[in-house]
Amino acid sequence: MNRVDLKKQIAKNFFEFQNSEAFKGRREALDGIVQSFKMANVNYTLFCSVALYFTGLLNNFNDLDILVSEKDYEKAMKCLEQDYEKVTEERCGIIISSEVKFSKMQLKGFGKLMSKSTFSSKRFSKWVKKDKSAEIDLIAGFSTDGVIYNYDKNDCIMIAANIRILKAEVQYLLYRAMEISQPKRYIKRKKLEEYILCNRKNVDRNTLSRGLKNINMSEHTRRDIKKLLATIS
Repeated sequence: MNRVDLKKQIAKNFFEFQNSEAFKGRREALDGIVQSFKMANVNYTLFCSVALYFTGLLNNFNDLDILVSEKDYEKAMKCLEQDYEKVTEERCGIIISSEVKFSKMQLKGFGKLMSKSTFSSKRFSKWVKKDKSAEIDLIAGFSTDGVIYNYDKNDCIMIAANIRILKAEVQYLLYRAMEISQPKRYIKRKKLEEYILCNRKNVDRNTLSRGLKNINMSEHTRRDIKKLLATIS
């Protein structure tokens, strides 16, 4: 991977997102959510695949993964209720409700319901737009493999008016932790690692170092973060 000019890459991918017919449903969904969240004063950021897409590490993404502050979670759900149907809701990894029943055929292309959650985030809910054009994963207090992450505005990059994505350094920490229980996350984690290595001069080392303070982090995750920090130092 060659060194990436992040601003230019984000501008390029955002232009594609705004103008490609392939993104129409997700674009309209994001536009509506951004406006609703702004009016309700909901603090949020895009993360996971959608953020990797804007960073230039993926060519596409499926659903919109949205991380919100815990105090704003109820407000965020209220914003979604008008145009979306809640498929499932979890608290600390336990499914507490499944309000809409979809057949396997209906869920094809919109993800799968899990009887047991892979993560243990404090709040999680999956939503499908009523016209089936977009799917939303709404999360607060993200947690997996001992790594707990709460929304922090300082960890976000503003890519357009009221649209934020989570920084690559934080995404690396989360994907490395997710990889413990979901080995397929390795591919995206390696893309993030390559991006960080190729852009080491602009890397926020403090963010990576901060992750090591999590006493519940697995030794595998801790080892790889230390190795990455040593490489870019």
